[in-house]
Amino acid sequence: DGTISTASEALANLPPASLNINQLKLLFQQKGLTVRDLALLSAAHTIGISHCSSIANRLYNFTGNNDDSSDPSLDSEYMARLKMKCQKDNPNMIVEMDPGSFRTFD
Repeated sequence: DGTISTASEALANLPPASLNINQLKLLFQQKGLTVRDLALLSAAHTIGISHCSSIANRLYNFTGNNDDSSDPSLDSEYMARLKMKCQKDNPNMIVEMDPGSFRTFD
């Protein structure tokens, strides 16, 4: 807001990484934001890294049954690269948000 920002408010308003596009659109709409706002704010994820723990369920336990299932909506080649970076037995690893240019807003 430009004058006061608190970590607790930021964390309470960040969408979980597990949401799909329809859930994200609804969440943004509930906050008075548009799909364009969603695209612009989400594009910020072109910069930086993420902890593998935030995507581990999509890679290794998508059904929630501990059956090594992966999210079928993920591109299979990209999923294979993510699994190489985010090995199942090491949730403390990190992965680039935009492989090859994670330090550049492109």
